[in-house]
Amino acid sequence: MQMRHIGKRRHWLDPVDPQGVSAEIDSPLGTVRVDRKRTGAVTSFGSRLEQWDFVLDGTCILSVDGMFNAGYPARRRVRRGLDITLLGEPGRVSAARTLRPGRRYVRMSTPTLAYEARTHFPGYIVRDGNGIERARYDGAFWEFEEPDPAAVAFASFFIAAALEPFMTSPLLEIF
Repeated sequence: MQMRHIGKRRHWLDPVDPQGVSAEIDSPLGTVRVDRKRTGAVTSFGSRLEQWDFVLDGTCILSVDGMFNAGYPARRRVRRGLDITLLGEPGRVSAARTLRPGRRYVRMSTPTLAYEARTHFPGYIVRDGNGIERARYDGAFWEFEEPDPAAVAFASFFIAAALEPFMTSPLLEIF
């Protein structure tokens, strides 16, 4: 799965303008369109919050409210936890980046669905709420056991928000 920017790449990393910014991610189920738009909410520092919609075949499979622009600001919001709508169900996405590799994760859950990425040499492994492996990421390619819309939505969000640093040691930022 790879992300293609509609327009210039720098527009994806900048705060979104009123018209919004989009990108596309190729997945095993088809092309996932990622639309970023302002929600109108303003933070205490004057930044505008965004809503990210992940659309597959004309259907919104994932909607994330309260995001910032991609990169470090998005990771900061995910670490605190965000409200989502995954396949029409309300839920939450959160992440942790600790010194111990076994405690690093990115988790997306609703009352009936749960997906969690954890470190697993040589990359990451994504499991559902029952502990069944759904996908693997080796740093370059995503491999799905049986692709379903929820797993594709999780992987697309992981790519669009650039969440790879959650799977590495925080000490890497010091050096």
